[in-house]
Amino acid sequence: MPRIDNTYKGKELDLIFALANGKSVRGAATQTGLSARTVARRLNEPEFQKAVTKARNDMMAQAAGVLAATAAAAAIRAGQLLQSENEMVAISAARLILSEMTKLSEYLNIDAQVEAIEEQLHSMGARTYSLN
Repeated sequence: MPRIDNTYKGKELDLIFALANGKSVRGAATQTGLSARTVARRLNEPEFQKAVTKARNDMMAQAAGVLAATAAAAAIRAGQLLQSENEMVAISAARLILSEMTKLSEYLNIDAQVEAIEEQLHSMGARTYSLN
């Protein structure tokens, strides 16, 4: 579970996680036992919005970590499926590998280009900002 500062406790914390998990105002109200009006009011508070966004971002980071940890095993398994005697399985594995390698190559190329641009901007004395 993501960490939220100690400002929120009990039903407020439950509400943050319900909203971060994609619940609607009505759904979050039902889940937490709060009124929909209370949920809507809290969502209009900038600090509360930040807490929901932080919780959602933390959950996404945890999910990305799990995916990264299992990516190597998935790639190995896809490679093994290339040797399948079932022609459709082997072709599907080949398509998957080629498709994902193309996407990864494009991502790495874009990432390298962004780094080069940031280095140029930095050398020119321009400020750069992280999206993280």
